[in-house]
Amino acid sequence: MDIVLRHSLYLSGEISEFDYYYAFLQLEMLYVEAFSASAKEIFINLLKTRALIANELELEDYTEYAYDGYEHDYSSDDMNALLSDVATYAVPLYMKLYQQVFKNYEEPSALQNLHKNEILNTLYTVFESADTELFEAYCYMLQHSLYDIESISAERYSGAFTTFFDKYNSPFIFVSTVGGASDYFTVIHEFGHFFDSFVNNGSNGSLDLSEISSQALELLMINELSDALSGNYSDFLLIYQMESFLNTIITQGFYSMVEHEIYELEYESISQSAIEQIVADCAEKFGFPEGSFSFNDIVSIPHIV
Repeated sequence: MDIVLRHSLYLSGEISEFDYYYAFLQLEMLYVEAFSASAKEIFINLLKTRALIANELELEDYTEYAYDGYEHDYSSDDMNALLSDVATYAVPLYMKLYQQVFKNYEEPSALQNLHKNEILNTLYTVFESADTELFEAYCYMLQHSLYDIESISAERYSGAFTTFFDKYNSPFIFVSTVGGASDYFTVIHEFGHFFDSFVNNGSNGSLDLSEISSQALELLMINELSDALSGNYSDFLLIYQMESFLNTIITQGFYSMVEHEIYELEYESISQSAIEQIVADCAEKFGFPEGSFSFNDIVSIPHIV
């Protein structure tokens, strides 16, 4: 029985909500399976095409071409050295802190299941006390409803991003909240992008600088956020953000190393098995348990070197 017929029967009351939901899950699984197969094929073809571009331009690999196109201020060798340091130093540091500090801290119940109005009102106080220009931009965002902040749901995109509407000459933030302290920092992060775009008229500068305004604002606002909340959460917020920041460095370091090693493959060596081996090897270097990442995780990342 196809999903359209099941939907009609569900609306007429002839089948239960469970039966309808089960049919939907079956359809979703078929979609994911089909998408996964197509995405892998497309991704491998993309890698081969980019390898041919590098060969045609007599470059060492596609990474060299991409670094020039993105106007990086450093070379791929510089980045590989940094990634090696992350694996060597940041990973064991995180593991040590996790055992001694991170795992022993529980999130206060008062910071869970926050309503968007509570988040927005608290951050109003945060930015008001932090900086005049930040506060003015935040008030502008609120005044013109340049945000979409709601709880995550099955009908809603599960991420967060900031974009710029050229027609309105204004940035806009989107956040699906998950319930917890992370929601405060997610909105702060996206507002960092909003502010950067607000004062620079939509220009975010180079790719190398694109996350500074967001990540830095998260760190800068820890004390102000603690002061704005009713309760002593300063220790928790500091530890939470320390773990989050280290986790970001390690996870993005993993993705970046995978990207670099994939683009070092010779045209003839590009295959699903070769990519899967690179993913597994890099995951091990960055301390992730076996099976934490798959080919699909690499296909879905939007940034390639």
